[in-house]
Amino acid sequence: MSYSRVALLTLAAGLAATGAHAATTVVTLDSLTNSFNPQTVTVRIGDTVRWENPDAGFHNVLSDDGTTFSSGPPAATAWTYSFTFTAAATLGYHCEVHGAPGFGMFGTVVVLDSIELAHGSDMTEDLGGAPDRYRIGQQPYSSYEVVVDALAGNPALQVDRTDATGSTVLQSGVAVTPTIDMSQSLRWENATASAVDTERVRVGNSTCPGNCTSNDAYRVRAYETTLAIPRFNQSGTQVSVVIVQNPSNVAVSGHIYFWSAAGALLNGTGLAFTLGPKAALVQNAGNVPGVSGNAGTVTVSHNGRYGDLACKVVALEPATGFSFDSPAFLRAR
Repeated sequence: MSYSRVALLTLAAGLAATGAHAATTVVTLDSLTNSFNPQTVTVRIGDTVRWENPDAGFHNVLSDDGTTFSSGPPAATAWTYSFTFTAAATLGYHCEVHGAPGFGMFGTVVVLDSIELAHGSDMTEDLGGAPDRYRIGQQPYSSYEVVVDALAGNPALQVDRTDATGSTVLQSGVAVTPTIDMSQSLRWENATASAVDTERVRVGNSTCPGNCTSNDAYRVRAYETTLAIPRFNQSGTQVSVVIVQNPSNVAVSGHIYFWSAAGALLNGTGLAFTLGPKAALVQNAGNVPGVSGNAGTVTVSHNGRYGDLACKVVALEPATGFSFDSPAFLRAR
């Protein structure tokens, strides 16, 4: 389906106006039951909670630590109180008249520093309360890409991969098209034997780090870029050749992993490769240590964009001259 430029701009403006991030959550004070409704709310850094006392009951809102937030002394008027949360935490609060920490008229605000991205995630957010933080679970010997597109407002997006603290930058995204720079791509490999789920993907804006608003809208997408080849056979008389092509205009580096039919990694930490633009690699599987005499599957992880590489395995049977092609597959978007 295609959209006109006018339709896309209208959609972006509408999303920006509603504020996909920097949301406000309303908690109502119920004087009949002396309770907060809802009792527990979950928000993100930069979001606001607004407490409303519509029945003019004699209430107030006070954080359990007595200092983080307070609506002031209890008042029997129809009042509202708002507080914007700027750090991840789980914060209890209560009404001083009808409750205490964890008792009577009490509530909880859970503030998350991030939300999870998974393969195929496609969300529209805004930079109000920026930077936004995301997490993406990384499987061993796999690769990933996160793409951020400017939709409305200030387009100077900045996307980084950080450590668990969200402050140490491990890698920064690059413009998909440098002369346009409306889309940023961040791609990387987890070339280790361990899953990684503590790193953050941080989205911000270099020109309005402290005063971005809900009018600065963007789209964030996530993909697993690992290629899977369902068959190789380097046993008996068959010989397998792995072909990796880089049809893109930038160099791509990665690793080729050979797996047994039972799922055991055959070639240690993988076969590293770097392909220049439009270059190709032809690798005889029999020359890879640990692979000869085995049959199974192949995966390829890399630091290119989703769909940048084309791969296949050709298994040859010298006795008959037959060949068996096994093309690589990407997880569907």
